[in-house]
Amino acid sequence: MERKNNQSCILIGAGPSLEKNKHLELLAKSKYKGMIMIPEILAEKTILRGITPDKFNIYYFTLEEHFDVSTFLNIESVLKWKDKISVYCSNRTIEKSKNFIESNFRRLIQIKRKEANETSNVGLFMMSIAFQDLGINEVCLIGMDHSTHEWETEKIAKDSEIFKLCFKEIFNPFTNEMVVLNPIHQVWHEQFYYFIEKYFDGINLINCTEGGSLIDLKNEKFGEWLDRS
Repeated sequence: MERKNNQSCILIGAGPSLEKNKHLELLAKSKYKGMIMIPEILAEKTILRGITPDKFNIYYFTLEEHFDVSTFLNIESVLKWKDKISVYCSNRTIEKSKNFIESNFRRLIQIKRKEANETSNVGLFMMSIAFQDLGINEVCLIGMDHSTHEWETEKIAKDSEIFKLCFKEIFNPFTNEMVVLNPIHQVWHEQFYYFIEKYFDGINLINCTEGGSLIDLKNEKFGEWLDRS
């Protein structure tokens, strides 16, 4: 697909760095004009932080195949903007969710392409759409930690057998900290790099998470990226 060299987007994940670095507040105060990709689980939080469709070009995304995502979308603060927000879903999204979205939001956009539907998490689903369906040239990641919240391991000794068996540590030189991956994050971490190599060769991917385990990407402070975008 031909790349739109003058276009970028922001892909928001739900990792712990999002709150720690106050990236939603930073985004809400910006004048960013590109597309903002938001997983359904963050719909309410982003609206309440001022990331609304009267100021930003926002879209919601869902990959969920196990339960009804109206849990995250059937909320008064979100539905206030329903006529201005379109939602992307996958082939795996259950019919009840799709019916709710079609009945309440501006548009339901179903992605049928195999590569997008192979992903195990909504972050890779959004990235696939950005690069392969929309032809966006540059994607900025925030909240894409692929690592564990501190409370998950605070009561587990690092020299214990359960820690050695289930968790993995990675040093992040950008933030000068050690991050911990639980078994799910380890799968996401490996699949992320697998998909990058297999499907996204040559793309411009900027990690502005300022934390987490994706240390092999180009890293940049989110505020600096916003200033130049």
